[in-house]
Amino acid sequence: MMDKMEIASKFITFYLAQHKLEPNQKKKEKIHRKQNGANRGDGHLEDLFTKEFTMEELKEAIKNISNKKQSGPDKIFPEFI
Repeated sequence: MMDKMEIASKFITFYLAQHKLEPNQKKKEKIHRKQNGANRGDGHLEDLFTKEFTMEELKEAIKNISNKKQSGPDKIFPEFI
């Protein structure tokens, strides 16, 4: 029977083998995020919350709200909307 240290060691070995990054993977992901505007401070989120939306987009968003969920930062529950 294996002790806890052996089990942990086998788990780590298995996990690392399954999640091994290819060479330069982190660098590729960083470049991809930068090209797609996913970094903080680039104005991407500001555009998302300040651009105008259509009445159809608003109706679709309201239709897709899940009820019986926690209120957001505005303290408004989905059922109120």
